[in-house]
Amino acid sequence: MDFTNLTELQQHALVKLFMHSYYLAGFGCTQVTRLMYSYVDTRLDFFQAQNYCRENFNDMATITNEEDMSLLVRPRSNTGLVWIGLSDNPKSWQEVMGNDANSWRMSVTGLTSNSTYCNWGPMQPDFWLAKEACVIIDKNAQWIDVNCQSLHMSICFDTNATGKTYVVVSSQLTWTDARTYCRQNHKDLAVIENAEDNKAVRALNITTLAWIGLYREPWTWSDGRNSTFRNFAAGKPDNAQGINHCVAEGPDHFWVDVPCANNLAFFCIGVPKLRTMLRLKIQTDADMTDPSINTQLLQQMDAALMNQRQTDVKLKWKTQVAIQTRMNCEDFCQVK
Repeated sequence: MDFTNLTELQQHALVKLFMHSYYLAGFGCTQVTRLMYSYVDTRLDFFQAQNYCRENFNDMATITNEEDMSLLVRPRSNTGLVWIGLSDNPKSWQEVMGNDANSWRMSVTGLTSNSTYCNWGPMQPDFWLAKEACVIIDKNAQWIDVNCQSLHMSICFDTNATGKTYVVVSSQLTWTDARTYCRQNHKDLAVIENAEDNKAVRALNITTLAWIGLYREPWTWSDGRNSTFRNFAAGKPDNAQGINHCVAEGPDHFWVDVPCANNLAFFCIGVPKLRTMLRLKIQTDADMTDPSINTQLLQQMDAALMNQRQTDVKLKWKTQVAIQTRMNCEDFCQVK
């Protein structure tokens, strides 16, 4: 990689100097680490705690079984709630389609929608009582999230050369049973991807509520793992305040859903990250304040670490590179 005024030999020497300093500083040793949870006794809201865990550990705590729960140790003095890494961020599903793990998905694909189109009714979706994860359409073609176990008519769809056709099924079914029926007798539950589709469904003139092919999977772990383990207290989650989208653990290890803006202590997962500064000094005519040169140097150092299988190291410049400029006497002295 060619840097302006920085020769290939200088590049190689700089990277070699960095690697030498890296190992002299005691890094580069392979470590085998076990699952580790850390209690952080600082009161932050959920997303502030998430940022803290990601900067200083790996992420917020993910719980996969009862053994994991036994590793969540807090001071006896804290008898309140403590954040864990489970949430249902409304930015991923409320009034938008989204592309996150807890966003709305189409029954026919099981994937989030490629379309941003939606036609939610007033104050919808609201995840009422933390139980509404499937969607019905009303006689005005507005969408409402409801409990997937409730009973409703259904709208199935088929495809042909001209596009989609929709069919009303009058049987009162749960969302899952409606999907099964549609897949056995048509293509799937109705897919509505634009205003024209929604208009076509409205033209069916349904007089009551009917299932469409939209659902989601609430509650996701901060680190992206798909653990289905849950240990909610009786009657929880209930989204009692309408904004209870984050989860905290009580001293009895049972979980409750609470507003994400609450300030609580929290559990992180992972070994605390070690931050160490290595100071390197080189002499070159290159402009070391040039961001592009600094970026390229970091890329070469990253590559050198990767070659040594040091994959858990993140490099960045601590401060702007200082420059010492040589000056001749003529630059500041009056020469006779």
